[in-house]
Amino acid sequence: MKKLLFSLFLCFLLLILSRFSMPNRLFSIDGFPKDGLQPYVNLQKRAMIPLDSVDKVFYGGISYALNGDEINIWQRGFQRQTALKLTVGSKLLHINHLPPAEMDSSPAVRDGAVYIPLRAVGEALDHDISWGKNQK
Repeated sequence: MKKLLFSLFLCFLLLILSRFSMPNRLFSIDGFPKDGLQPYVNLQKRAMIPLDSVDKVFYGGISYALNGDEINIWQRGFQRQTALKLTVGSKLLHINHLPPAEMDSSPAVRDGAVYIPLRAVGEALDHDISWGKNQK
């Protein structure tokens, strides 16, 4: 009986410990959870991701260039290519040389790194962004 209780206790303990060691899954892109990346939330309550992680976040095929405050992002797909132009401090988003759209948050510099709005850039690149149960 003691062995059974001890075994049950160990199973319970392992279950609890494994829950705390699971990767952080705050959001998903195209239905696939993104582990480990913790975006910061700006004053407008928008998730911001580092520009240098954009290729990893959106599964590759993306390149970017930063020239002063101007940000250019390109995604080359099988059927089409998308070019985005953003500016730090501006809410305007240029997509494929069309008239600019207005984002609800602008790219920003934080701790020496440039951050871009996750949803605005993701949706402009034709990705579906979704959040975990308790996240928005």
